[in-house]
Amino acid sequence: MIDVANHLTKATSKINKSVVLAAVLTCLLIAGTGSAFSATKPILRVLEDRTFVGQCCFSFGEQVSITEPATIQPVIVTWSGDYSPNDADAYFVGLSVNGSRCKTVAYGARVLAYNPGPGSTYSTAASFQWIVMPSDGVLVTGKNTFELCGGGKNSPTDSLTLGLNTLAVQLAP
Repeated sequence: MIDVANHLTKATSKINKSVVLAAVLTCLLIAGTGSAFSATKPILRVLEDRTFVGQCCFSFGEQVSITEPATIQPVIVTWSGDYSPNDADAYFVGLSVNGSRCKTVAYGARVLAYNPGPGSTYSTAASFQWIVMPSDGVLVTGKNTFELCGGGKNSPTDSLTLGLNTLAVQLAP
């Protein structure tokens, strides 16, 4: 009878160790996955029209993030969307990196193609791809945030409606 009790204790001990080990591994896996996904949001898709009023340059409230490794790499930011000006004027788009001021000439193209103005109903689409280099001095090791910005060229009452659009960021290969 003593032998049976001794074997039962050993079997129970082995089962408890296996259960605890499996639980610990599961928790570590979930914690690692959660932190990796919560750190960055590399793609934003906007599915509703939004109108922006003002003279360049101000935030359009669209942003994406990416995590830079220890050795900072160039970053490719791509924006594409439909647009329609509500006032005839030139309109700019650009980027604010990590909360810096909006730049419309630093990373690439900036001017939306001329559109005849009110009533055009998204007859124009645009696509921009900007390259942010380590030498630009705005990228940091860890999380980097890129925000779309811009506005009209000549008047604080310039109005631009953005339709469906996407903003995406990736490390350069």
